[in-house]
Amino acid sequence: MNIPVPLNIIEENERDEKIIQSNNNDDDDDNNNKDFDEIEIDVIEIDKNNNNIIKSSKDKKLRKENEEILETKLDIENNDDEGNNDDDDLDYNDYLKKHDLNVAKSIIDDQKDEIEDLIEQLSSLAIKKDSLEQKLQKKDNGKKVLRSLPEIVTDTKLFTEIISKKLVQFTEWFDILNETFIPEIRFKKKKTFDLEDETQDYFMKEINRLTSNPLIKYQMKRRGIALNKKRPDITFFPKNRHQIVNNLVGVVEIKRRELTHKTYGQTINYGIQVLNVQPFRKFVYAVLTNCNSIVFFKISKVNTDEVFCEYTPEYNLNNGEKGWNYLVTLLLQNPEQNGYNEVNFLLIPFALL
Repeated sequence: MNIPVPLNIIEENERDEKIIQSNNNDDDDDNNNKDFDEIEIDVIEIDKNNNNIIKSSKDKKLRKENEEILETKLDIENNDDEGNNDDDDLDYNDYLKKHDLNVAKSIIDDQKDEIEDLIEQLSSLAIKKDSLEQKLQKKDNGKKVLRSLPEIVTDTKLFTEIISKKLVQFTEWFDILNETFIPEIRFKKKKTFDLEDETQDYFMKEINRLTSNPLIKYQMKRRGIALNKKRPDITFFPKNRHQIVNNLVGVVEIKRRELTHKTYGQTINYGIQVLNVQPFRKFVYAVLTNCNSIVFFKISKVNTDEVFCEYTPEYNLNNGEKGWNYLVTLLLQNPEQNGYNEVNFLLIPFALL
């Protein structure tokens, strides 16, 4: 019976023949002996570097497996005279299949070991990275750490130098107030205040009369939500929703005197913080007023570390002027039109709620 011999056995026999031939040549040629010594030294040096240990171990294992296959082959050939050739073929084929499976399993095990070593190396790198970040954080202790959007040193510098901005008209954002809804005019007379708290009290008194109208979609809360450890004067939320940070729609900043670049920057900064705590939000509206004049801001996220601000001129808030109509228009919009995104509820950490 002619039984096929696995290729690895043929390669093993050829390698043995080459080694025997090389040894015969070594006896006849001193130069060959010298070359052989040099080769042996090279192998020893490589072994010192642990580069051939695994290969040597695999060669020994392969040699042992080949010997077992040859023994099985010879046993089957010796039994050919008994008339069991067909059964022998099947037995030998089964043995070869099992051998191939064992070789494949061995290769997989070796690959698993290599993957585990790689994972261990990556874990070590991650630990080193965390350690380096901790050292850098300690080094920067006492300094402001930037969040995903810019943290500003001074509010004046924010508005005058840092932030990209554009002056626009409110009507570029929304259509003019629908004539079917004519709210009662608030802020009828120009007022002066000695304290900022008095200004806030007056604003809340007037605005609560407006938000009681069922067509207005929002409710106001005074100093209710902290943004980066600071609280805007007023925040507004959709009606019938909990007044928590993930439901925050916009902010209002109240000042008792004239509106300056510093107060502009402060209001914009609160808008930036809203975008920080609601990371999937694209833009937010913010309002600045002294209860006589009013300015509207739209802060939009350009990318992870840049924002763009559109802002209006100062509109008159008294006597039903544009400022009053625009404030009512803003509060008539749906939350989505004001940049609010429901997905924030699933993404805001509970520590911020």
